[in-house]
Amino acid sequence: MPFTGGPLILENIKKTVRKKVRWGVLGAAKIAIDKVIPAMQQGELTEVTAIASRDLGKAQTAARQLGIARAYGSYEELLASTEIEAIYNPLPNHLHVPWSIRAAAAEKHVLWKNLSASQLMKPGNCSQCATARE
Repeated sequence: MPFTGGPLILENIKKTVRKKVRWGVLGAAKIAIDKVIPAMQQGELTEVTAIASRDLGKAQTAARQLGIARAYGSYEELLASTEIEAIYNPLPNHLHVPWSIRAAAAEKHVLWKNLSASQLMKPGNCSQCATARE
């Protein structure tokens, strides 16, 4: 039986959520530039407001190409921004957990590609998330 409640649920969410979620992107990965950011920009409740790269020029190029307001030359700068509410983490797999923990410590919501609960549940990672804000 097909699900038919989608539009109604979306309308209820829109009534509850009064503003778009402001997103920052950690890194200028190809999947982020070509697929994820353009899709997010079509969302009614999302606004990609910043992108960061270890190479400021790369972040600036991506920001210009995609119409993103801010470009940062470090991930730390993006996480320190009070304008960012959530981050998308398309970094290489070995960087997912450490940067997601840092984002959580900065009180950001986190979305990363290839979510791996086994990575996050490794001994120490959960306690790092819990204590990162202390």
